[in-house]
Amino acid sequence: MNSFIKAVSLLVGLGISGLGFSNSLQALTIHALPTDLPDTVPGIDRWQVAYTLDLGGSTFSSNQGFTIYFSSGLYSNLNTTSSPSGWDVLTLQPETILIALDGLLDALALVDNPSVSTPFVVEFDWLASGSPKSQLFELYSLQTGFQLTGTGSTHVQSVGVADGGGSALRLFCVALLPAIGFRIMRRNVG
Repeated sequence: MNSFIKAVSLLVGLGISGLGFSNSLQALTIHALPTDLPDTVPGIDRWQVAYTLDLGGSTFSSNQGFTIYFSSGLYSNLNTTSSPSGWDVLTLQPETILIALDGLLDALALVDNPSVSTPFVVEFDWLASGSPKSQLFELYSLQTGFQLTGTGSTHVQSVGVADGGGSALRLFCVALLPAIGFRIMRRNVG
């Protein structure tokens, strides 16, 4: 489906839909694992969140999907870096120019029972202090027009910190300590 048409359909549908809940994905839990990435630009706090889906025994059917929202005052420069197969993924940037509009990650199932074995991964600039918190999400169906079928909040797991090669350097330095200590002892004795 054309991404522009999908985005317009989604935004219009969210504005006019009622809350017609179905039981098909009511057990859905979205786990969010935030990771603080190395900041390559001074003053820009770069993060990544890996979203994994726990379907609770349910499955997505073709033309069902979910949307995770990124608050306009907290996130910028969204970039989806990976997603499982069987999904049409769209990322829209938060806007603050005229009115505040949240950014979003939207994933629409292209097939019945699409893969959820790997996470949906989004990188972004974090504009607040601390670490990213729980985010709102919505479930929807395009099978009979646009229908909002559920809402929830992501479950944030422990914050990770990207290594950036630091562990290898620390291991190298620790390995050198005995050699340095031995040289210092030899100088003092001899």
